[in-house]
Amino acid sequence: MVVRPVAAAERIFFEQIMAQSNGSVIPQTLLFPVEIPVDASRRAVLEEHAELIISAGFAVDIHEGILTVSAVPSVITPGEESAVIDELISAMTEVASAPVLSRHETIVARLARQYARRSVSGMTAERAEMLVRQLRQCNITHHTPFGMPTFTMISFEELDRRLSS
Repeated sequence: MVVRPVAAAERIFFEQIMAQSNGSVIPQTLLFPVEIPVDASRRAVLEEHAELIISAGFAVDIHEGILTVSAVPSVITPGEESAVIDELISAMTEVASAPVLSRHETIVARLARQYARRSVSGMTAERAEMLVRQLRQCNITHHTPFGMPTFTMISFEELDRRLSS
């Protein structure tokens, strides 16, 4: 089995966030809320998608051009709240024309892709093993939300043949 770490992490984060957005995981309250300045257009996007943001595990409040984030999904690394909110707003803006039923999944998939890219830096053997265990627990293991394969099976003979040429 050859695993694509970013693709595997993308699938794992997607399913974790989707589970959280279905109410199975309580958001993680921040000890110190994060304040992010937002202009009028970003505020409009946030207000339009307020229900989706809350269902994804965020607790936010907008007042006088400042977005206050007081809780986030547990998959977000402390200190990355501002970057994640920026990515979330970007994703919501880009999928504005998507059918209503797929908007949520599309935004979550974009967010999962961003988490995955950051999560695999400095991959250790232990982290790789944990990644494979987590992938096996996913409902869908063989591809990312965007359809890219998360792993492929290659026999030792095939691997030897490919590397011997």
